[in-house]
Amino acid sequence: MSPSIVAFLGYIVWMLALLALLASVRVLYTVTGKKAPNSFDPGGADVSPFSNRLCR
Repeated sequence: MSPSIVAFLGYIVWMLALLALLASVRVLYTVTGKKAPNSFDPGGADVSPFSNRLCR
């Protein structure tokens, strides 16, 4: 494989990992009852500074 394809696949894997992390944090907050499923801020600032940074 060429270096370009490896870099592109690495980028895709990284984005999917961040998406899974964001989803797991939101599921955790929903399951534990800390937030309603439809009350999350799209920017993520309402959960934690980490979530805010993850959503940017």
